Amino acid sequence: MSNWVKKEDLYIDEPCVTSMFFGEFGWFISRWQGYLRNLKMQHYPDHKFILMTNAQFYPIVSDFVDYIIDLPDEFKALDLETDCYEAPEKDATAGGLTPPNVYSDLLDYLRQYYNRKKAIETLPPRGCNNFVLEAGVHQAFCEYDFSRIHAEKPIITVFPRGRARASNRNIPEFVWKEFVDIISEHFTVVLGGTPSGAFLADYEKENVINLIKYNNLNKLDLIMHYIGNSILTVSSQSGPTHLSLACRVPSYIIVHEKKRHTETENFYGAPTTFRKLTDYRAIDAETMISDINKFMTAMVNHYIDDVDDLGYQEVKIMGKEINKNGFPRTSFGYYSRKKPIKGAIVGVGDGHFVDSLLRNYDIDQLFLIDPYTTYIEVIESENGKKEAVSSNKEFKLTSGSFQEAQAKGYLKRYSDKITWIKDISSKSVDKLPDNLDFIYFNGNPDIIPEDIGRFVTKLGKNGIISGHNYENNTVKDSIDSIAKDLENNVKLNKAYCIDNYRIDWWFSNKEK
Repeated sequence: MSNWVKKEDLYIDEPCVTSMFFGEFGWFISRWQGYLRNLKMQHYPDHKFILMTNAQFYPIVSDFVDYIIDLPDEFKALDLETDCYEAPEKDATAGGLTPPNVYSDLLDYLRQYYNRKKAIETLPPRGCNNFVLEAGVHQAFCEYDFSRIHAEKPIITVFPRGRARASNRNIPEFVWKEFVDIISEHFTVVLGGTPSGAFLADYEKENVINLIKYNNLNKLDLIMHYIGNSILTVSSQSGPTHLSLACRVPSYIIVHEKKRHTETENFYGAPTTFRKLTDYRAIDAETMISDINKFMTAMVNHYIDDVDDLGYQEVKIMGKEINKNGFPRTSFGYYSRKKPIKGAIVGVGDGHFVDSLLRNYDIDQLFLIDPYTTYIEVIESENGKKEAVSSNKEFKLTSGSFQEAQAKGYLKRYSDKITWIKDISSKSVDKLPDNLDFIYFNGNPDIIPEDIGRFVTKLGKNGIISGHNYENNTVKDSIDSIAKDLENNVKLNKAYCIDNYRIDWWFSNKEK
């Protein structure tokens, strides 16, 4: 039995699934947590899930894990490196494993928290193992919600990798410093990483928020909220790259594995631009700035999917489908035998959701409501053309909302079916026709109660009004209250969505 003693009074004496993770963060993001979530959704929905890992990782798994046990202080004090699924000694060769006594002590420590006779232990594979990515092994991922962060300037989140292990994959620190020096003149820059895994831990400058040394429990949650409010992230190698892609944010990636980062493990199809380096010293700040200028100009001016002229700078835009077995929003199963249909989406975002909807249903007419916002001021060249120009150390970007540009790129193939209403929801109702088959709320949960009352008047006979995020307390309370008021006329339905463990809600207006 381990000498490590648990520090909290927890013991699960009921059916549960247990696991642990102490390896490389990128592997946790892109492999193990998705595997565990699928187990919860598809195989053990009634079991409690217990996960021992770095407690700061809670925002990644809080949608399905019931108990997160922090790694013991004794393990942290060993200051081991991370490599794939392992925590080897610092001087271990590539592919090194966690010392056997450390591994067994961790397992003993975890087992103090539950009745093993009622538990299903599913432990990560050892070493560099790709079984999670193999055919027939399923993962499920979660869409993360981000509260709005108000910054005076648009946000760019930067992860300046500086690890001792595989140090040949570090871009020199002076390059990172020069890059941040330049872009912080025009943007709010957020620096993420850990003191042992990132350069610029002591960097201070106006317009720079440095979270590298920040070590409170909410560190990852805070970084994810900054990522979710960023127009772009900049990273090199593994963990931070996977985090940015999981947040579905445009990402500039400097790394040696193009297919892995832009396709195989880019599960949501986030827009990426990729510069391949065999020698990580072979890049400078000017090149990085030129690259991301081209990338953001492409997103805005070319509406994402027309980019083929960036030369060495290759852009991966259109992502693969997450779910190949049908549309992931449960409420739309109501329409499986109703064709064609017409409706409205309130909250379009980057367009992924609407694209999936149009691919899976025979929709005759779809109204897209979203006000969007403009992040960057208009920059005009001498000839009056709006464009992005990189000259010396100046950083100039084209105007426009990047989310809007993404959405138009994904959806322009459906131009004969969609009508854009670029306005807030309260001012959009009168722009809709009557007798819609559905209205789906995919936007701000706080305004759903007011919107339902406005939009329900536009539904036709047997039309449904529905939405996402029933697990959000604001949404749940509002929908439950409305359903109670209308209980003689409608039935409230709710069910998990197969793509992200969020809950759809819907009820039909059968009396109209």
